[in-house]
Amino acid sequence: MSRNSKNKAKIKQQIYELKLKKRNGFMRCIAAIVGFAVLIVIKISLSSNGVEWASTTVANAIFFIMALVAAGFAGLGSRDWRHARDEILALNQKLHK
Repeated sequence: MSRNSKNKAKIKQQIYELKLKKRNGFMRCIAAIVGFAVLIVIKISLSSNGVEWASTTVANAIFFIMALVAAGFAGLGSRDWRHARDEILALNQKLHK
């Protein structure tokens, strides 16, 4: 194999790995959003059904902390997705020179 074909094979392998990283980042972001939506539905249904502890200060504080964790998880997923996308674009440009 020539040096050029080895480089192209290496770049294609990197692109494949980055596509996996991009997909995982997107799934992490979606999972955080869906998880938070489920938490909202559970809290609203418990409050509307008259469960007293669902409206307490402690329950609201726990809900707020869970919202912060979900936002952080979604942020990490979106960061991974964006970095992988940018690296894929750069590698594709390098590949098609």
